[in-house]
Amino acid sequence: MLVNNVSTAPPFRGRGYGRMALDSVMVWARELGIRRAELMATAVGRGMYERAGFCDTSFPAMRARLL
Repeated sequence: MLVNNVSTAPPFRGRGYGRMALDSVMVWARELGIRRAELMATAVGRGMYERAGFCDTSFPAMRARLL
């Protein structure tokens, strides 16, 4: 499963809304039997993802600009 575009508007950050959304998605994925989740974290969200059990892998994302 690819977790994409988890964001919280700046005035509402630090109140647990992003974590509640992420937790809900992770519960849903486990109920479906999904065994692995991946995401690309920003510096702002990295701590939340680490606390949720995400860790660095040896396969960083690569990107190509097409336009």
